[in-house]
Amino acid sequence: MLTIDFDDFKFDIVPTSRSIEEDGVPYRDWLTLNVKITDGNFSGSVQWLTMPAEIKKFQQDLSQAYESLIAGNFDIDPVQLSGIEPQFLLAIGMANAWGHLFVQYTMKDSPDGPELKGSFGLDQSFLPEWIRDLDELLEFRSL
Repeated sequence: MLTIDFDDFKFDIVPTSRSIEEDGVPYRDWLTLNVKITDGNFSGSVQWLTMPAEIKKFQQDLSQAYESLIAGNFDIDPVQLSGIEPQFLLAIGMANAWGHLFVQYTMKDSPDGPELKGSFGLDQSFLPEWIRDLDELLEFRSL
């Protein structure tokens, strides 16, 4: 599970199932994730079908961004968690001089359905835990 829990903002990604025809092979290995965001009085939840390779790319990009930040380089390339299925997008952008990141999200129930969009700030100190949590998502197997 991947979680952020602030006073008025909560973000969760929880794996619910995995369909494996061939382990790790694109389009033959799928994770179903429940993505839930509560932002003040607004909230939304979607079931997102994604490939482990999409999560792995995000994890690698996030690790690279974190290494740059701890080395004092705050000019990082944007990092996105997205996939071929359009229900969810998380984009982590530029860091300020203190290592705070700007994050934007979009959730939608269907390609032409309603959207929940928002943004939040995130300190770089959250990134190591996120990177570890992504390993748990990648290792998830349905019961």
